[in-house]
Amino acid sequence: MEDPQPNQIQNYPQIGELKYLFRKKLTYGDLNHALRLTGSTTNYFNEFPESIFEDGLLVKLYTPAADADYVVMRRVREKNKFYYRVAKQTWCEYNGIAQVNGFSINDKIDCWCVYNPEGAKGEVISLLIHRVQEN
Repeated sequence: MEDPQPNQIQNYPQIGELKYLFRKKLTYGDLNHALRLTGSTTNYFNEFPESIFEDGLLVKLYTPAADADYVVMRRVREKNKFYYRVAKQTWCEYNGIAQVNGFSINDKIDCWCVYNPEGAKGEVISLLIHRVQEN
């Protein structure tokens, strides 16, 4: 099966490597604390130098309802494993990305990354997220 394409998102960067990361159901924690990035995200971002995540990495997040918002992506240690998340600010706050897109608990979302090593600060990594359209 082919990876889904970000066909609901306009104006995302066309320069760089587009990588499908995951599909997940949104949880209470995703919508009220921070969006946890799952699937192949950990393996993909573990390839990047650890130092870029020390203070959080500024990335652009593209969704159907917002061309681009800057968010902070963090690497979080849980026991002896790491995972990545989009910080609460901008994502969960009033009129934040989740609310503007109408995301709710149990919605399925797809997430991609566009990696452009030549991009300006905050534009090396872009995340693309949209709700899965159920038939």
